[in-house]
Amino acid sequence: MEFNELVSIYPQAELHTLPSGEQTIFSFPSKKGYIWIAKEQLSPTEMRLLQHLSEEETSFTKDHAHPWYRYLLMQETIEVPTGNYRIIQVAWNQTHSLDQSSWLKEIRLLLPQLVDAFFVTNQYAILVEKQDDYSFSTNELAGLFLALDGDFDSYSRIFVGYFHPATLSFHKLFTEEESLFSFFVGSRRQESACDLALLLISYCTQRTLASSYLLQSLATHWFAATDLPEILTTLWKNQGNISSTAKELFMHRNTLQYKLDKFQQASLLNLKETNQLFLCQLLIENFVV
Repeated sequence: MEFNELVSIYPQAELHTLPSGEQTIFSFPSKKGYIWIAKEQLSPTEMRLLQHLSEEETSFTKDHAHPWYRYLLMQETIEVPTGNYRIIQVAWNQTHSLDQSSWLKEIRLLLPQLVDAFFVTNQYAILVEKQDDYSFSTNELAGLFLALDGDFDSYSRIFVGYFHPATLSFHKLFTEEESLFSFFVGSRRQESACDLALLLISYCTQRTLASSYLLQSLATHWFAATDLPEILTTLWKNQGNISSTAKELFMHRNTLQYKLDKFQQASLLNLKETNQLFLCQLLIENFVV
């Protein structure tokens, strides 16, 4: 069923690149992406019917050439050889069609340790990689995918999972990483690549802190109409090192020190203390656009 047909039956349905990580949302794949519908609008029978229809339309569901599809998305048992594996998720935000076959051939050349690679929808793909001595870091993969986007005239965003031993339940790991990636793609972040370390603060705290009047007030008071959010975030990334922060911001060290001193005087914070710098980062992650 096409999204346009479905929305005539469920007017509140939404089309997204990735599945929802919210317990209150029922999401299922279509060829153009994932359809989200609030569970309160559906009966159990409707959810089973929609899931069945989506499985019939999604070509890879019955494709035995992709055992990790069955393992991750259908929770079937497969034999995983000894070693460490990670899951790399890729999403595209574009209207023109990507040459999936050529893209998969290219990514296998760039990442020769891939044990499986497949598209779930036209805008979402999953790569499974076995670890070796030459495995790329998240930053290195970000550069690789940037170059790949140039070749295919596309814009991709990626979530890089950590390597785990073959003995673990990867479909459980994938469920959480999928939710993290959905959060990342749906957020206002500008990064093209992410991993757990980058998202942990905002992902784990956003729902809990969103209703805090105290924290919202502090964020509004401290960071309104200033360049402090960028400065403090860079300081946090550089573990409080002022010289490294100034270099990354292309700012003179004395200018940076002056801005930090002025902020500390107004807020009575000591940014040399990790807990107080962490408080700033927490507020920026959750309340500053």
